[in-house]
This record gives sequence, C-alpha cells and structure tokens, in this order.
Amino acid sequence: MEKQLTGTLIFDNGGGLTLQLNNTYAHWYQNMNQAAEDLKAFLEEGNTEYWDGHKEEQIDLDPEYKQIQNGGYRVYSLEDIIAMTEEEYVDSGWGNVRDFCIAYNG
Repeated sequence: MEKQLTGTLIFDNGGGLTLQLNNTYAHWYQNMNQAAEDLKAFLEEGNTEYWDGHKEEQIDLDPEYKQIQNGGYRVYSLEDIIAMTEEEYVDSGWGNVRDFCIAYNG
C-alpha cells in the first residue's frame, strides 16, 4: 500500500512560506523557487528523511482563524496548492503565492 503524502503550505504576509510535510518536516522559505523545488522533490521521493533544515517551531505553526482573517497568513493543503499551480493564472492577491505557483510550473 502506498503511503499518503500530506502537506500544508502557510504563506505569510511578509513574503515567506512555511512548508510542512507529513507532520515530520517543516522549513520556512523566503525563496519561492527553492520551496517549489523542495515540494517537487518531496512528491517524487515521498519522504524527507535525509533533508536538512527542519525547524521544530515551524512544524507547530498553525495560524488561528483570526490571524488568517486579518491577512497575516494564507493556508493551503497540498492538494489545493497543486490544483492552483495547474491554473493558467493564479489570482490570490499575494505575490509569494503567485511566485510559488509560477516556480512550481517552471
């Protein structure tokens, strides 16, 4: 049986992204190209066992509804962000979300 891959992408209003994968790896990125490359590698490899850069405080990041509603964060599931990258034009209103989707497709 194939292992279910899970992930959450938490974009912040400062232009960054916290990538949380399989509840075992999390890293904050300022570079959306690197974040997109890492997500692609995760989807191909299916794990993060030998990856460097895990930050425990990032795995615990879970913005509250009020923080999201006030524009501090945008939170996407792995499935949602992959669907967004398949769109011709991403109209999220946030540059880091758009840049990530463009990099993912690049």
